[in-house]
Amino acid sequence: MKLMIIGSWQRTTLQEVGGRFASGEHAIPPEPCTLITRWHDPSSKLFWLVVDTPDAKIIQEWLSRWTDIIDWETFTALDDQEVGEMLSKLL
Repeated sequence: MKLMIIGSWQRTTLQEVGGRFASGEHAIPPEPCTLITRWHDPSSKLFWLVVDTPDAKIIQEWLSRWTDIIDWETFTALDDQEVGEMLSKLL
């Protein structure tokens, strides 16, 4: 299962976010999950991740380690082939 995750922080938490990220503390999802990609837009205080996980609960537990300084939105992400297969069953 792939998830698209959007994170945002407040200006008041920037030092804490940067410090934790730089230290590597919980910066990458735990195994058996895979971080596919991550993008940052420092000017907007937003960043995006795409992860692959066998269980969304693993990712939710990982994100919970950051909820004191980051707000999260999580979405299921399907690629073109997956959407095509789904649509072919519906049509």
